Amino acid sequence: RRADTGQSQGRADLRSVSYRDAQVIHDEGDGSSNLCVVQSGQVKLLRRRSDGQVIGLGDVGPGQHYGDIVAILKRPRTHEATACGPTVVAHVDQEELDRLVADVPAILLALYKIASIRLLLTIDVVDDFRALKPTARLAKLLLMSREIDGNGRIDCTREGLADLVGVSSVTLASSLAALTRLGLVSTGYGHVTIEDRSKLHDWVFNAENAPDQRFRRSHPEV
Repeated sequence: RRADTGQSQGRADLRSVSYRDAQVIHDEGDGSSNLCVVQSGQVKLLRRRSDGQVIGLGDVGPGQHYGDIVAILKRPRTHEATACGPTVVAHVDQEELDRLVADVPAILLALYKIASIRLLLTIDVVDDFRALKPTARLAKLLLMSREIDGNGRIDCTREGLADLVGVSSVTLASSLAALTRLGLVSTGYGHVTIEDRSKLHDWVFNAENAPDQRFRRSHPEV
């Protein structure tokens, strides 16, 4: 639920605002199209469908930003943002962003590079929906996760994974079971663990599961 007020500090055009767990930072369609930089905590980006279903679009962590496109184009928010745990977000309003870009052109170049990477990833995702089976899409998503710890564990919910893969909870369960039978992953409450990253990588890129090498070119470190 949205709080009536938030704790803020800093200049009027660059506000650092503290949010409590599950507090709504902004709604979809909100006209306050500021660039948001996560200073601490985590922000979950969501989209609510007309049938009431909530779709998770991803998480934004410390040092990462979102809202640059809506700020530059001066458009309403395209998603809802909610705090995950105590979170501090710096808000850069449109006028300040315009001044920053004019004074420091490197900022515009950095935003362009990030937007280009996002576009590349979006194209990959669209291609995957056309070419890959759900289990291969899930395996690829796990390989790409930024949340993998040193033991291969990824903290996540099954509902969140299903949203990201674009499948039902039943299909997700079937895909997880298939990867578990192959010895590639194991599951537990609130997490998935990659048992052997190299084997999972090889399985994703065999001829049946990955008919081309787009992902390998886009993500050579995998």
